[in-house]
Amino acid sequence: AQLPGNNTTEILASEHSKMSYFYLGEVLCLVLILETGLATGLCVSELKSTYTIWGRKDCPNIQGTKQIYHGYAAGTPYHTRGGGSNYICLTSKPRFLSYQKGVNGWVQIGPVEYEPTNNYDGTLQHNAPCAVCGTIRSKSLMIPGTYACPSGWKREYYGYLRATRYNHAGRAEFVCVHHAPQSLPGSTKHTKNAAEWWNVEPYCGVLPCPPYNRAKELTCVVCSG
Repeated sequence: AQLPGNNTTEILASEHSKMSYFYLGEVLCLVLILETGLATGLCVSELKSTYTIWGRKDCPNIQGTKQIYHGYAAGTPYHTRGGGSNYICLTSKPRFLSYQKGVNGWVQIGPVEYEPTNNYDGTLQHNAPCAVCGTIRSKSLMIPGTYACPSGWKREYYGYLRATRYNHAGRAEFVCVHHAPQSLPGSTKHTKNAAEWWNVEPYCGVLPCPPYNRAKELTCVVCSG
């Protein structure tokens, strides 16, 4: 098809397909919806909720989900007391405004490293990627303690609940790290300027055991619906 502004627009599609057009400014967004309902592309205006996938550089290849951007999992270095208490997904394509010359060191941020665990073979102290995903479903949430979504919800991804270690200087949020994590190229050595992800185990007696188990790491799942 030719873009708007030309004299003619030709659309070639099979008789079994349905074409829908959405105009976003000057950009023509073409969504081809097959009889199966599978969308080969998604317009920004169609996305209703977003979530971050931790430990992967790409979003799940499922109907109705689209990658918005990918980047580097980052946080406050584990040995410092200031800075932020959350993990963020830094874009792989930064842009800067005005800045002061030199390194001030007031607030610094570093990569996030995977720490020892039997379900993360091959990623010990590697830096983690991340991606921000959008979905056509209006709600998304992370459920700790399970890898299955409630009835009527779509599973986007599942994995293990992770956070900073109990004796580190600062605190950080709990995040759901993908069960099959990837590593950033060249990140095979530990650095003290990194944040860290450790597995989470429940305290029995405070939490009911069963159903929880002190010797089993907690799982998690991200669902949309």
